[in-house]
Amino acid sequence: MSSASIAVDRIEVSVSGLFMTHHHFDTGSGSCGELTVPSFGRGAAFCAADGQEFAIRRTSWLGGKYEMSVAEEVRATARPRGAFRRAIEVDFPSDSFAVVPAGAFRQGWYLLDAQGIRLLEFQPRGAFRRGAHLEVLAPTRLEVIALFYYLVYQRKQEEAAAASAAASSA
Repeated sequence: MSSASIAVDRIEVSVSGLFMTHHHFDTGSGSCGELTVPSFGRGAAFCAADGQEFAIRRTSWLGGKYEMSVAEEVRATARPRGAFRRAIEVDFPSDSFAVVPAGAFRQGWYLLDAQGIRLLEFQPRGAFRRGAHLEVLAPTRLEVIALFYYLVYQRKQEEAAAASAAASSA
């Protein structure tokens, strides 16, 4: 796994597919990679433009725990934290990060480093458009960016399912 950081300001993530979605990470200078997420699976696979591959999988349905691995070697873990368990703690062997919502009623999310400095910002593309805009606020490794995006994507899927269930029971 490369420790090279992304040196762009913005990544556009567009989504295609229905039962298996493909999340294309594009910059002004080309593709960074693609995240493939099966609809009924417990994980995803990311393939970087340079050929690097890693898997992300959910290790606990109730606890919301995840891990990222390369060739069966775990490279990172993620788990919810905080009073309402909206924030997510991410641990790599050499770094720790936090995935936090931008606010109580806002759609955005931030990736913070161990000192609380914002590294990335996630903003949905729009009400009827799938995907997101990722603002790269500080140099960040691609595997961290992909894991951040996947965790926010999964959290938004869970929130949408909960809202749908609540609406159907009313």
